[in-house]
Parts: sequence; C-alpha cells; structure tokens
Amino acid sequence: MPEIKTASAEYTVLEDNLFICKMLENSAVDLKDVDENLFMTLSLAKGKRYAVLVDARHPTTISKEAMEYASRPECYKDLIAQAIVTDSLANRLVGNFIIKFHKPTSPTRLFSKMEDAEAWLRECIANDGNLSEPGKKRSLKMFM
Repeated sequence: MPEIKTASAEYTVLEDNLFICKMLENSAVDLKDVDENLFMTLSLAKGKRYAVLVDARHPTTISKEAMEYASRPECYKDLIAQAIVTDSLANRLVGNFIIKFHKPTSPTRLFSKMEDAEAWLRECIANDGNLSEPGKKRSLKMFM
C-alpha cells in the first residue's frame, strides 16, 4: 500500500473508498494543514464518496481556527464516515470536543483500537445507500 505524506499526516489507501490518515508525531495542525489534508483526501477519493480512519495515536495538536475551518459542512460533502483512533487522553478530549461542539455532518466515532474502527467504517460503507436516503438522519456516536 503506497503512502502519501503531507506536512501533518501520512495517507494510506486501503481500498477505493477507505483511507487511513495517520497524524504525524508532534504535528501542529493549522489552517494550511487542513487545506492540504482536505486536498489530499479529495484527490485520493477521485470524486467518489469515501471513509477515513484517522490514526491520532501520536501526540498532535490542532489550532482552534483549524478545528473550526475543518468543521465546515463542505469538508464533509462526500464523507461517508470518519473514525478517530486514539490512546491518549489529550487526543480523546480533542476528538470529543470536535464531535460534541463542531458536530460533523457525517457519522464520526472515537475508538481505541484500529481493528474496531476499520470494521465500523466498512459497515458504514456497506450501508451508505441507506445513509443517503432522503429524511434518514445521520448519527454521531462516540466509542471509548
């Protein structure tokens, strides 16, 4: 699986519509990084709907401005679901903050194991036709 790097993350394509975004150790994500990572994700998706597994097990910070910018609905336009894997309390707090206060428009969950996150994303991909039915509400859930 080829890996593609940005200034703050490393991407691996698991299949056409499923990517791993591994945050680089000690990266400090700002507005420029959000733009670069979104561009990379959309380039990998090639106009198709996709799911992302964010590996946030390394110490990572994100500025308030970058968090707000990344929470815009257009950033989630083709996103089926997003799983965030973390084993640190600091990153779990950031993940919970994003989910509770910035309210992603696609299903987003926190996990402590990569395997559980990948299984949930595969389930979301399989059910994507159901999620996009008119009137069907998308849910935001956390898993600790």
